[in-house]
Amino acid sequence: MSTLTHAAPGAGPRHAPNGKDLTFARILRSEWIKFTTLSSTYVLLACTVAVIVGIALISTWSFGWVLEQAAADPQMAGAVESDPEFATLGATLLSGGISFAQLIIGSLAVMMMSSEFATGTARATFTVAPRRLNVLGAKALIAAVTAFATTVVAMLAAYVAVQPLADRYGIEFDPAGEAFQRQLWIGAAFVVAIALIGLALGTLLRNSAGAIVTLAGLVFVLPMILMAFSADLIVTIRQYLPDAAYGNLIASESFPDAPEQWVSALVLAAWAIVPLVVSALVLRRRDV
Repeated sequence: MSTLTHAAPGAGPRHAPNGKDLTFARILRSEWIKFTTLSSTYVLLACTVAVIVGIALISTWSFGWVLEQAAADPQMAGAVESDPEFATLGATLLSGGISFAQLIIGSLAVMMMSSEFATGTARATFTVAPRRLNVLGAKALIAAVTAFATTVVAMLAAYVAVQPLADRYGIEFDPAGEAFQRQLWIGAAFVVAIALIGLALGTLLRNSAGAIVTLAGLVFVLPMILMAFSADLIVTIRQYLPDAAYGNLIASESFPDAPEQWVSALVLAAWAIVPLVVSALVLRRRDV
């Protein structure tokens, strides 16, 4: 005796959902839910803001102390005021924490992909969404927007936090000035570049510790090692690292013997894009 299954009147055939039919918007929403449901996300973002604000406070207090000492020493006061960077120093004080915050955001971006492989959820992710480049693209977009927004919010919070100290020591901050705007937007773009490098390393190495150490070596250790050498070739290589490109971009004009600022902008963009493209090619061909 056979059993027949009848569809409801007017209903068409039912199909199992196909991962290839998932739109990028749905994948982005899924990745956003994963990103925002982890407590580590909020801890690291809070640490990023705290580092930028904290270092801005310390830097402002230290510079204020120098100004107090200079007030009693005309020769020291003249040396401070004759510094070509003196006029833009206020903005520099606010952005000093970016050098450390970049590693926190970069580590967060590393874990966005490396944790997928460490926990085994990568198999489920790529089974549901077999178009892996869409998954990587969604993670990259989330990492970039989060890095940019967090850096901008932290810089603005630093500006508000240092105002009492700035008023006490007579330090002027002009949030509408070119120096502050340059530090704000280029600083945020720099942190975005580091976040995308971190995401690429997490995709390539599939190990959080290894990728974070590699990222720290790139942004901290390698520049210090290269600074110990004075050979022309080493000096040239040093100028094309991410931190050197960032430093050249936030200056009022290119440093002596440094590339033009538009070249530094291309260098920073290449550091963000090339590793991500390489990781996309590897992710597409490598087994989960």
